[in-house]
Amino acid sequence: MSKPFAKPNLEIMEWPQQINGTPILYDAPLEILLEHIKGHSAKTGPAFVALAAHSSEQSLAALVSAAKGKDADFRRAAVEAIACHSLGITQAKLICDLFQDSDEIVVRAACRAASNLKLSESHSQILALLNSKNPKTREVALEALNNLWLDSDFEQVFKVHTTDRNSNVRKQAAWTLQKNIAQKNWSKLFEIWHKDETSRHRVWACELAAQFGSESTLPILEKLSNDRDGHVRKAAKKAIGILSA
Repeated sequence: MSKPFAKPNLEIMEWPQQINGTPILYDAPLEILLEHIKGHSAKTGPAFVALAAHSSEQSLAALVSAAKGKDADFRRAAVEAIACHSLGITQAKLICDLFQDSDEIVVRAACRAASNLKLSESHSQILALLNSKNPKTREVALEALNNLWLDSDFEQVFKVHTTDRNSNVRKQAAWTLQKNIAQKNWSKLFEIWHKDETSRHRVWACELAAQFGSESTLPILEKLSNDRDGHVRKAAKKAIGILSA
């Protein structure tokens, strides 16, 4: 009977116990897992996760091989697994190379992997994806920037937030901006968010004023304290209290 290869390190993150009802066999022998990632079956996805959970060079080598293979679904699953592998950071070049993959699902997986591993060398490639014709790719790139944000990203992400034709992309751009606000750009967001139809953005405007504002923002906050949305009213009154103290 084959022995399991390296014992999986299940303390690094919360690993799932199953995928679509199929158990993930973390202690399965290496050769069994390698068989499972050769063909499409219910056991394929769980096998990639099991390989990711192990810290051995053997498991990483299997994932690298799959990431270079002909099957796009396997390349995607492999790069996702590499991002969770304890030795995944050693494959930075491979992950960055996959930004040029012919299949968008692989490109998005590479983008997420680069973000998860905080590969600073991937920053320009992620930023370039904001010009992708595929809205799902633009959305993933915006989310990925949260881990690799540079102050110089603000204007481009702001433009996406205000002009992109896809509502989900605009929404993700807003979340990314909100998580990376700085003193030098808060007022630009406050100006558009305090009068935005989305109540969440009006709440954020109040929070921005509380953090960065001055007495000059009080008139707008007074107006927001009578907003139709209760969360906005509460945030506005809190901001007024902070600025009036």
